[in-house]
Amino acid sequence: MVWSHIRANTDTWFKKQPVNIDYLPDHQKVLIEEGINLSRCQILERKDGHTHVEIGKENTSWWLITDHWDGLRRI
Repeated sequence: MVWSHIRANTDTWFKKQPVNIDYLPDHQKVLIEEGINLSRCQILERKDGHTHVEIGKENTSWWLITDHWDGLRRI
């Protein structure tokens, strides 16, 4: 289990699938502003330049664009 503290380094998206946001309906994506910090997230999977994370106490999972986040190191 890998836990990370991450920070958005640009405006970006939480996504329910690791695809371009144009292919996702509004209820499957959330706009995230640059500078947002997530103090505890678990890295679940990596795929096609995305990282799948479970976020803290909320127990919700989202796909993130890996390069848009400081603290998500590439493996």
